[in-house]
Formats: sequence, C-alpha cells, structure tokens
Amino acid sequence: ADVLCCQECASQEVQASLVPELEALGYDSIMPDTSTRRGIEKPATFVRRSKFDVIAVQHRSRVSLLALKFKEAAARESSRQPVVFIANAHLQGDPRATDVRQSQLISASRRLSQMRQSLGVDTGNSSAVFCGDFNERAGSSLHAEIEEGFGAWPLTDAHAGLDEPPATFRAGYRKDRIDFIYHSE
Repeated sequence: ADVLCCQECASQEVQASLVPELEALGYDSIMPDTSTRRGIEKPATFVRRSKFDVIAVQHRSRVSLLALKFKEAAARESSRQPVVFIANAHLQGDPRATDVRQSQLISASRRLSQMRQSLGVDTGNSSAVFCGDFNERAGSSLHAEIEEGFGAWPLTDAHAGLDEPPATFRAGYRKDRIDFIYHSE
C-alpha cells in the first residue's frame, strides 16, 4: 500500500513502535500533536515517500487532511490523477453524539474544499479518499451526505458492491461496520 490510514492511535505508543518500523519501510508519518489533548486518540497516516510528496496537511477535530502529489516518476507510471486528497477520520464515538459526528463531517468537508482551492486544484485533476472510524452504521444520514459530496467530490463506498461487507466492530453478540473507505471515481 502507498498510503496507510490508522485510527485510534495514541501518539506516544505509535511513535515508539509503529513509526520506526514504517519509516524503515519507506513511509513518512503524518500525525497530529496529541501532547496538549491527552486521552484523545487521533488518526495517523503513513505515506510511501517514493510515490508521493505531501504538499498540505491539516489536523483538527479528529480528522487529518492531506494533499499528496505523485512524484514525477510515479506520475509517469500511473494513469491516476496527479493530486490525491486524503481525509483520515476518527469521528466521535458516543452513540448519542450523532450531531457531533455531523459537525465533524461538515467541518472536514469544508476544510478539504478550502485546501483544494488554496492549492489551485480542481476536482477534474484530483481524486479523494475519505476513510476512518465513523462510529455510524451504513445507511445513516452521515453516509448519505458523504456519498452526495465530500469536499466537492461525490464519493463511493469501497465495500458497497459486496454482498456482506466486513464487520469492523464487535461487542458481545453485536457486530457492525463502522469503519469505512470512500473514494472518488
């Protein structure tokens, strides 16, 4: 994989274990500073440095936003768009906090759109991936909003075509899918 997105990453633990291993394998780590807000586990994103240059990063409200540009050699070998925007999220987990998750989604979408515009990139020469722990089951209004348009891109659930998408949350007899990968066409 050229981009790895992880959620619920306690920064000190990740720094001590996962980061050195992935850096040795050729990845750069992009993580928010959690030293000022202990107890909140944020997403961590790892980008293969031989494939991409990281041209913009923002961290806020449990979402990391990145703009990646294919390196020249990688761009010649690939038919993919030259700029890829990544939103890596760990939305609020409290089952009663639907409004908080909605607010986090709206904020991330707006900020990703602003990032795209500030870089002078349009949706025709870019693509987007929005992934993470959304703490919402498929079919909710949150997912409908993502599919209609996130940061100006309509997105598709990567597992939508499967008869039975994988469960990503298990507790007792309950098993649900609350972790998702959405992508532009």
